[in-house]
Amino acid sequence: MHFYLDGVHVDASAIAIGPDSYTMDLDLPPSGIAILAWSCPELRGIGDSRRLGLSVASIEVSQDAGASISA
Repeated sequence: MHFYLDGVHVDASAIAIGPDSYTMDLDLPPSGIAILAWSCPELRGIGDSRRLGLSVASIEVSQDAGASISA
């Protein structure tokens, strides 16, 4: 799994991996607006027609706790 913020690779030291989530400590630009992107290998489940490789259930952003992505 690779994450990018505004096209710049997020260093692995900024990412905590949980059993069903990723939590990132990121510095947002002063505007508070940024593009978060990710890439990963294709993951296929039996009978699963999705092609993106990672099912994202939610994205939460907090000024104090960073960003959390639940897969």
